[in-house]
Amino acid sequence: DGVVVLGGTGFVGRFLAERWPYDHGPPPRFLIHRSRPEWLSRQGRDVRHVDLSDTASVAEAVDGATTLINLLRPDGTAWLERVVEALI
Repeated sequence: DGVVVLGGTGFVGRFLAERWPYDHGPPPRFLIHRSRPEWLSRQGRDVRHVDLSDTASVAEAVDGATTLINLLRPDGTAWLERVVEALI
């Protein structure tokens, strides 16, 4: 199904959303877990909210993807490690 970007609401995600080469397949699906920035709403991308504490929610959100780009930032509470383990 393509590329999924987990997180991506900052500089790198915005760069991907604005400059994704359409001749390389469909644009990435963005999975966000906190806020949805206005610039992402304007891009017309496939954006889905995901509950990172719910393995089923994460599995459903990445279903069919062949590539996952993780742009989540760890905050020191180890939640990112649990999410990565769930993805594996």
